Amino acid sequence: GRSTVLGYKGGHRAILLIRPSRANEPELPSIYRAPGIEEGTFAEFDVSVGEHVYHIRSRPGVFSWEHLDAGTRLLLEHTPIHVTDRVLDVGCGYGIIGIHTALIAHKGHATLVDVDALACQSARASLEANGIRHADVIIGDGLKAVGDRHYTLILSNPPFHSGHRVTLNIAETFVRDAYTALEPRGRLVIVANRFLPYDRIMNEVFGAVTTLAQTSRFHLLLAEKARLREAPEKKKPVDTGGDYEETIYQIPD
Repeated sequence: GRSTVLGYKGGHRAILLIRPSRANEPELPSIYRAPGIEEGTFAEFDVSVGEHVYHIRSRPGVFSWEHLDAGTRLLLEHTPIHVTDRVLDVGCGYGIIGIHTALIAHKGHATLVDVDALACQSARASLEANGIRHADVIIGDGLKAVGDRHYTLILSNPPFHSGHRVTLNIAETFVRDAYTALEPRGRLVIVANRFLPYDRIMNEVFGAVTTLAQTSRFHLLLAEKARLREAPEKKKPVDTGGDYEETIYQIPD
């Protein structure tokens, strides 16, 4: 396209670039015109869960963007869902968990949350492709994105790493925030790699945890919020007042 130098000072230039009309644009190489890469398009594929077939719209960069991953399939095939559930799908990706639960919870509602804009764009397109109307998609950071809303069922296939470092801080924060966001008798369901102690964290916060299903790689965990039980506080160090270094942890009953 055309360019104009607007000014020059101290070795720096200000340049105006004018984009040509689309009619005069050179054709992009075929790799950039592939579905999901070209602007306004999506990669499309179907996912079968039991007797249901879902039409997925996805973009490169979204988790498992070309197929249904094994952990999410385990969650979809073994999670009990009530027709009146108010569902929160945290880290929704292209939206398959929210779509499946919304179809079953047809007298309730599903909210899908992801921090990634491409994921939210894909989830909205997938909801539309499956004719799901009683659902919404929110871009934001986990439970913080939904404010003071409360749910009867929270589902997630959560990340367990930050960059290349495995961390449980994300998991612990998520479980505690989920407890707060659940209605009494609400359920939290997580699918995770078996080497990660999500079951211990969920047991500490909820008081009990059940394994719904497991494979050699994953376990599917369920915890239910008791009617009156308060979430335990994090362990806090107690100062003993001595001159030597010692930390005693006070553990709530």
